[in-house]
Amino acid sequence: MTEFKQKMLQSSIYAPTADIIIPKELWLPFLRFVKIQRGTKIPVDLNWQTWMNYHYNSLSINQWISMGGNYGITDPFGHGVSIDADEQEIQNALDSNLPPTFRWSTGQEGHYQYIYYIDMPVSCIPLAGGGYIKGRGGQSVGPGSVHPNGVVYGSREIRRVPIAAIKKTDLLKALEPFIICYTDKNIKHAFQPLDLKGSGISDISTIINALAVVGIT
Repeated sequence: MTEFKQKMLQSSIYAPTADIIIPKELWLPFLRFVKIQRGTKIPVDLNWQTWMNYHYNSLSINQWISMGGNYGITDPFGHGVSIDADEQEIQNALDSNLPPTFRWSTGQEGHYQYIYYIDMPVSCIPLAGGGYIKGRGGQSVGPGSVHPNGVVYGSREIRRVPIAAIKKTDLLKALEPFIICYTDKNIKHAFQPLDLKGSGISDISTIINALAVVGIT
């Protein structure tokens, strides 16, 4: 059996619900999880951006975490977006202009990660102060992992609310003052954009809830 087939077989074995370590707010079908060495931010597998990533209930990723490994959160299609909000001004912009969403503290005092679902995919976009919009091709280290400085992600705060569903245009508008450079020319839309005309944000949330497994919120 080739290495590819072995890893695909491992990723398709699911863990009992009681053994899932990943926070319940992240149990969503569009999110994938990647293995990261403890105390680092670097994925273990070379192909983590494409096929070498895992569902939240994968036995392989949950065993990895239970044995002390770090993990990252990603969406290969760019709809699940995390924000490195290293500056207080960025956090204020997100909290003031967008609905509350799941967030957690990082290893640095006052630094937070936010995560949203957006209707149109986005790439990775640098922000002022070392922050980032992490869309397609990016990943963020998940709560419970260990920062290189020894601090546990989420040890200072985890905001236990469901992931907010928003428009891409609203996200970019909220962060516009902090965006260093931005282009979407290399992003190919994996899905047709959701028709939000006259429907509002709540309709996107309805779609997510319909896709999500029962009892995650």
